Amino acid sequence: MKEKEAGAERGKPATYTGDKKARMAAKTNKKWVRLATVLAYVLSVSLAAIVLAVYYSLIWQPVRLEKPLYVANCGNEAVVLKRQES
Repeated sequence: MKEKEAGAERGKPATYTGDKKARMAAKTNKKWVRLATVLAYVLSVSLAAIVLAVYYSLIWQPVRLEKPLYVANCGNEAVVLKRQES
């Protein structure tokens, strides 16, 4: 019976009750909110990556030590750092 009813109404637009329209509108709103949230997240992460890339490639100047630190002994003992003697 449902097949006959569905076949007979194929040319007609669907009619929904007020409750079903409200649920469909809420579902559509949820999809837009989810999409907007994902886009905002992707844009913010991308912007942060771009800002860091620009900063480290153009602005940041690494501090160079006059004499680098070297590991004196890295066996089973504690690691000791000391300046290399010239």
